[in-house]
Amino acid sequence: MRVAQFVHDVKAFLEIEAGQCACVWKLDTENADEPRAFFIREHTTDNEYQVLLAGQAPGFGWLDAMERLACASDTGEWCIYCEPNNEIAVIAFRHREASSRYSQALKRFRAVRIEEAAKESHSYGFSDSALSTQWREEFMREYATGPS
Repeated sequence: MRVAQFVHDVKAFLEIEAGQCACVWKLDTENADEPRAFFIREHTTDNEYQVLLAGQAPGFGWLDAMERLACASDTGEWCIYCEPNNEIAVIAFRHREASSRYSQALKRFRAVRIEEAAKESHSYGFSDSALSTQWREEFMREYATGPS
């Protein structure tokens, strides 16, 4: 969500769901002079998003802020949540079967199912060094893919 290419990735999702736009929100900002939302539509360019990420001056853009971001489409079929400080992002679908429809577009994000991400070999954040086995098991009970 913190690269200009994100515009194309979101457009791929919009095309699949026949959506008109998606909104990217900056969740933590308290600065009233700073934009809190950015809309991605059919004609939105990478450069427009890059300008937002860079900000008006070095150190004042969304890229530098390291604040939580969220994105959702106008149809509500999917959403994306990102915590740059914790190096985590989540893509969620309203219906379980949607992930197969989006499989090609998901490749753009290098996304993996939560069960795969939680395997020790895939992510340091879920390893024994970072989390207890008990915490990881509880996490999987709460968030693993289940019936829709």
